[in-house]
Amino acid sequence: MLTAPAPLLPLMLSRLRRKVAASERPLPSRLLNRWLASRSGAIIDPAADIRYPANLTLAPGVRLGRCRLICTGPVSLGERCEVRDDAIIDAQGGPVTLGRRVGVNPFCILYGAGGLTIGDDVLVAAHTVVIPSSHRFDRPDVPMWDQGTSQIGVRIGSDVWLGTHVVVLDGVTIGDGAVVGAGAVVTRDVEPRTVVGGVPARLLRRRDATRAGAR
Repeated sequence: MLTAPAPLLPLMLSRLRRKVAASERPLPSRLLNRWLASRSGAIIDPAADIRYPANLTLAPGVRLGRCRLICTGPVSLGERCEVRDDAIIDAQGGPVTLGRRVGVNPFCILYGAGGLTIGDDVLVAAHTVVIPSSHRFDRPDVPMWDQGTSQIGVRIGSDVWLGTHVVVLDGVTIGDGAVVGAGAVVTRDVEPRTVVGGVPARLLRRRDATRAGAR
């Protein structure tokens, strides 16, 4: 088996790093995913579709199924995060940061645009969409396509559960310990340790630790 002379190895590695940094997909998926897994300690399905991997940071224990990560902005996944089959994280040039033990279930779409931050121990049920940007439509005489977007960003705290088919819109902050019921459309901030639901989402009740402990 032929091997490269020792003096050439650093040069070859340097060229590979530059190629990875500049490319949307520098290697075939199976090779790229194996390389990323070996560097990070993550478990990555060979069929995961990862674009612009130079912008991706994976903590040990991350699990990526047959998902799609489009890292046109910085994307960081904390320890033991799971992004399951058919989920999409699309940075759209903005930062996406997921804390420890965030579960992103099938067919979710998490956009980055104005910035998305998710805390620790968060459950994101299937078909949920988080959109930290919004099309402008102030002028009826100008096509909305030409009016650009506003990008405020979305912040989701720790120990949050987003039910299936939830939509979270730009500018929203969801507090720690909140629960968002299935099918809700979140247009305004959600207080910590509350349960909200509906379209638009409204307060249903508060999570009372004293009452829960008495049951």
